Amino acid sequence: MENDSINQPKEEKAQGMVEFALVLPLLLLLVLGIIEAGRMLFLYSAVLTSSREAARYGSAAGDIGGYVTHYEDCTGIRAAAKRMGRLAGIGDADISISYDHGPGTDPPFATCPISADQEVNLGDRVIVQVGATYRPLIPMVRFSSFPISAVTRRTIIKNVAIEGTPPAPTTPTVSFVLSEQSHEEGVGDIRVAVQLTAGTSNTVTVPFTVDGTATLGEDYSITSSPVVFSPGDTIINIVIHVTQDETYEENELIVLTMGAPTNAIKGSPDVHQVTILNDDVPPTVFFASASQSQAEDIDTLITVELSAASYQEITVNFTVSGTASGGGVDYTITSSPIVIPAGQASFPIVVDVNDDIIDEDDETVIVTMGVVINATKDLPDEHVLTITDNDAPPSVSFTWESQAGDESVGSMTVEVQLSAASSKQITVPFSVGGSATRGTDYTIDSTPLVIPPGELTASTEIIVIADSDNTESEETIVLTLLTPTNATKGSPSIHTATIATVPVFPVVSFSSSGQSDYEAVGQMVVTAVLNAASSQNVTVPFSLSGTATRVSDYTITSSPVVIPAGGASVDIVITLVDDTLDEYDETVEVTMGTPINAIKGTPSVHTATIMDSDGPPVVFFTSTGQIANESASSLFVSVGVNGISDKPISVPFSLSGTAAQGSDYTISTSPVMIPAGGTSVDIIVDIIDDILPETSEDITITLGTPINADLGSPAVHTVTILDNEPTCPSPDSLPFFGSGSNRNKLIWTLQSPNPLVSVNLVAVTIRWPSGSAANVTAITFSDPLYSGNALPPYLTVTTPSPLWSGAFATRQMIFKFDSNPKSVSGDFYQVMANFEGCPPISGIIPSD
Repeated sequence: MENDSINQPKEEKAQGMVEFALVLPLLLLLVLGIIEAGRMLFLYSAVLTSSREAARYGSAAGDIGGYVTHYEDCTGIRAAAKRMGRLAGIGDADISISYDHGPGTDPPFATCPISADQEVNLGDRVIVQVGATYRPLIPMVRFSSFPISAVTRRTIIKNVAIEGTPPAPTTPTVSFVLSEQSHEEGVGDIRVAVQLTAGTSNTVTVPFTVDGTATLGEDYSITSSPVVFSPGDTIINIVIHVTQDETYEENELIVLTMGAPTNAIKGSPDVHQVTILNDDVPPTVFFASASQSQAEDIDTLITVELSAASYQEITVNFTVSGTASGGGVDYTITSSPIVIPAGQASFPIVVDVNDDIIDEDDETVIVTMGVVINATKDLPDEHVLTITDNDAPPSVSFTWESQAGDESVGSMTVEVQLSAASSKQITVPFSVGGSATRGTDYTIDSTPLVIPPGELTASTEIIVIADSDNTESEETIVLTLLTPTNATKGSPSIHTATIATVPVFPVVSFSSSGQSDYEAVGQMVVTAVLNAASSQNVTVPFSLSGTATRVSDYTITSSPVVIPAGGASVDIVITLVDDTLDEYDETVEVTMGTPINAIKGTPSVHTATIMDSDGPPVVFFTSTGQIANESASSLFVSVGVNGISDKPISVPFSLSGTAAQGSDYTISTSPVMIPAGGTSVDIIVDIIDDILPETSEDITITLGTPINADLGSPAVHTVTILDNEPTCPSPDSLPFFGSGSNRNKLIWTLQSPNPLVSVNLVAVTIRWPSGSAANVTAITFSDPLYSGNALPPYLTVTTPSPLWSGAFATRQMIFKFDSNPKSVSGDFYQVMANFEGCPPISGIIPSD
């Protein structure tokens, strides 16, 4: 019995443990279920609270600063939602924000951020939807994950004044912070500050133009126009990057002029001037080298250089000296002073060396720098140019190999000549021989002949001694050249003078029967030549004829010309007049008369043909176009020529354009003629004045290829014919208010009688009741005409002028109010428009 009583408590304890083991899983399952249910309820509560708090924030009145309203503050709305749902893991991706016009207006008309062209009105709601996903934590509870979301809609409190809050400005003013500033060009970047008087919820766009004396891209670069203020911004910088150069230049200006801003009013200052101060010193001027040598057949440049380019012209005076002779003898040179243009770092002094055939010593041209203006003189300030001679010594010979004369001739001249002139003195010795007896039959000076520098000939006289012996035969005097100095011996080097028993006369003739050359050549030479030496002067008279006119076309050596005793020829020089007249070729005919001490030979007539060296003149329109009213009757299109021509000029032309020949105009017949010596001709356009309203029309006249002239520029002339019939728009209907979301817009439809003709709108006026509780914020005519916040009872807009320009068939003028206007019994709405050149038009409706 005792053992049974001892075992019974043990069995009861074991039974209790078995029962507890059976009940424990159910208890654990119940506890865990309660926990998951609590988590699910917590998540739902967090989502709902987050949605409500975010919607409450987004519907609140007032702004968060910078005139940004609560319903526009997407970041703030999301922050309010996350603040309440942080423990539930709610993030930005779980929050959506939208707007509707109130109950029954699904779907939403906008999402956050709201765009600039969408407007929130009284009665509109902010909608905040917050979502989260419930995921069980305990695997043994076999629930699937599912979403939990909450949507809260709250009416936006808009246009409600909160005591103590200053009213937001309707439109801020934008201007430059400063009107001017200045910096040295090494400053790098310059900032031009643009400021708003107050922040705004709108994006403000500020265009600007750039002008001034500084060159964009060369002197500076700049921020592109326009600059844009983001909502809430009040200041922004335009950055100018100044280019550092080494050019000495004047101070330069960059002028920024503000254009018409968007969502702001242009204030003052609206022009900003930046002065870039030059930081470079004035340049120095000097010769590129101190000396140089050039052969006389090469033209030479003496370069004057600057240490750096300058913004000013640099004037450099200089003097010229040396052993060479200027003025075209040995050289010509650029006249003093020279002017180095602004921006240029060097300039040449041109020495045009005369490549003569004279044997001479090397010569120098010394250029010495004088007074310099706008720069300082530096070394080398003197340049020595050495002109080296490139000519071999000339040869010397007898002009004639022989001559003859009787005892009565008295004397015979023997001439020696050089192949080319020399700057050196030429000494020519000779010996005398022959069958004649010196002292009995003749005498001669045996001193060597001397040809002075620059001369080509020298001569000696044989004095013939007459005797009474009529039976003697011909006798000869033979002169033989010996070795000359500063020259070489040429051929013939022997001259035989014969003392004949009867008189002897040479034959004279022209060297050729004709020649031709251009008038620009300067001179033409007609040469009269002897066939043998003469011991006497030969006189050659001549007369003139031909198509060329003496004095105006040429001048000529006077008649007669003389070939001196012992000489071989004489030149008749025709100096040509190089005019600018396009003309036919002309002739000068030289006819030899009866010579003295010679016999006239053949050819005795020489024809010199002067060929015109002037190209044909150029014809062109004297202007590229003109504009005329169609009531102008006639107008003249002038065709000019750039020079006087000796020939008639035929100028053809063709027509094109939008005007119709015959119905819109008549015109001169093509081609038109410019007579010889004329300077212009007019193409006459007769305009036909019709009664049709039409667009401006044009006549394009294009010159063709002229005869006896070249085609120049401009070769196209455009005549624009302006229509003189008035085009005045009129109302298509009475003005009316829109419906739905357009209830705050007054709409007026206009029509134009000619949809192709442009008109200018110069003024718009609206009158509306003071009791309407609405302000005009915008006027559009397809394009914006006004943006602001005008108070009743009227608004007139006239700037800019014109307000709008263009052509249209029908178009709506829309007046937008900041809210739906209230009805005012007995009052009215009136709109008016003025188009340039037209009477005002208006429309009126009652305010009922």
